[in-house]
Amino acid sequence: MKKLAILIVLTLLVAASAGASYRYKLKIGRGGLLLYGGNMTVKSLAGATKFTLLGASGNTAIAGTLGVTGATALNGGITVGATNFTVNGTTGAVTTASNLSVAGTSTLPFVPVVNQTIASRTISATDYGKVILCSFAGVTTVNLPAATTATIGAEFFLAQTVDQALRLVGGPIENNNALIADGVLTSDMVSFETLNRKVGAMMRVMGVSATQWLVTSACSNPMTVEPADP
Repeated sequence: MKKLAILIVLTLLVAASAGASYRYKLKIGRGGLLLYGGNMTVKSLAGATKFTLLGASGNTAIAGTLGVTGATALNGGITVGATNFTVNGTTGAVTTASNLSVAGTSTLPFVPVVNQTIASRTISATDYGKVILCSFAGVTTVNLPAATTATIGAEFFLAQTVDQALRLVGGPIENNNALIADGVLTSDMVSFETLNRKVGAMMRVMGVSATQWLVTSACSNPMTVEPADP
C-alpha cells in the first residue's frame, strides 16, 4: 500500500499599518514544517514569549531550558553571561572570569621555551609563562617593564647556557628599586656573574605587587643581587 502524502499549504495575508500586506507561506508535509517570509514566535497561554526564530538571520531565543540528546556542533564560539565564560570559535581559546575547578585528570602543555640570541631583551606580556634561554656570546641584559597591577602574578624564567654574564634590570629607569631578591627589598639588578658558574644558571621572576618583582634563584649557581640604594 502506498503511503499517503499530506501537504498543507497556508498562505497568510497580514495587513500592515500603511495599508499594504505581507505574504507568508506555511508548509506542513513529509519534509517537515517550513515557514517562508517571516519569523516564528511561540507564546504561553498567558501571552509570554517563550520561543522566537527570526526568518532573516536564523537567530533563535529560548526563554526556558534547551535539552539536546544528540551531538551539538557550535561553529561560532560560546558566550555565557556576556564575558563570564567564552570559547573562541576560531582558536578554541577558553576564558573564564572566575575559578576553574577540574574533578578529573588535566593535561597541561609543556612550558614554552624562547631562545634569546642577542645582547638585550625587554620583557613583554608574551614572555610570561615561558623559559627564556639565553645563548648570546657576551653579556645578556634583560629589562623588566615597570611593575603595575597588570603584572601581579606574571611569571617567567631566565636561563643561561653559555659562560657569559646574565643580568636582569628591574625597570626602565635607573635606581628603580623594583626587585626583591635574596635579602634585599629594593634592588635595581640581579645577575649571574661568578667566574665559571654561569652556565646552567636560572632565575624565576614574578610580579608580586604594583611596584615590584620577586626574583628567586632556580639553581645552585651563585646569584648576585645589587644592594639597595643608600
